[in-house]
Amino acid sequence: MVECKEDAENDHFVLNIAGKLINFKICKKGYEDYCPVASFLPINKVSVIESIHNCLLNFFGDSIEYYWVAEDDKLFIPRLKNLSVCLRIRIGNLDKVWSTLPSSLVLKQIIGWMDNPFKPESNFYQTESISLNLNSKRLLEVLSYFQGRQAILTCSYSFEIRGLTEFVNRWKSGEAFQKLEYLEVLTSFGTDYEFRQTQILNAIGVKQIDERKTPPSHTVPRICGWRYFRPKTDPISSHTYVVRETDNRVASISIQQTTILFGVWNETEEEFLALVK
Repeated sequence: MVECKEDAENDHFVLNIAGKLINFKICKKGYEDYCPVASFLPINKVSVIESIHNCLLNFFGDSIEYYWVAEDDKLFIPRLKNLSVCLRIRIGNLDKVWSTLPSSLVLKQIIGWMDNPFKPESNFYQTESISLNLNSKRLLEVLSYFQGRQAILTCSYSFEIRGLTEFVNRWKSGEAFQKLEYLEVLTSFGTDYEFRQTQILNAIGVKQIDERKTPPSHTVPRICGWRYFRPKTDPISSHTYVVRETDNRVASISIQQTTILFGVWNETEEEFLALVK
């Protein structure tokens, strides 16, 4: 049961949440217009957040997802039931922040810059969704160890073709990336783009859809899609695809001058080809 008492003098109101009185006010600035904001002393931070979360959990149960977004210097992360944590680093590097987090924490999403390496066994690679700016060496490491579902990787330098071919071939064999749904790599192949594109496609053994036909378009809901203007990943409509040996599932692959897209279908090759028009 939640009770509300309004305070006309300072535009605050008090909510009694499961016996704990918490001050709120209505925020009237920017995108948070008319959003209720809790007001409390730092010493009460943990208990207030826990009370609010438990109240929502008791009311909605498991019918919705609960997110905690930590940004830059606001890195307090409560350990609460059914709470997914998203991390956004706009100032400084990810590795410096990561060292301050609990070693057992597995995040829902990470957005930031990655300069230094993580150990292959690090929970960092278990993050469900990552969007990182990184150099070519870090890019190869992420392509080797990532265990999550969605990745957007921006690298301002060209990188070794070997890194991409090894990634695709490991996916095809079923050795790794079983959870992967979508990969986007923003990079540069330089002036020899067409030559390198042909090299990659030949090395990974792609299959081709007849150029006279229209391939199906791959897209999936973004993890934490509520944070994006477009809640789904960019469509991949490509005549080239690869097949995973262990379950015959298909991944569409598109290689352009500055972008590599890799999208995994739920369909088997037979079901995928039935979608071709």
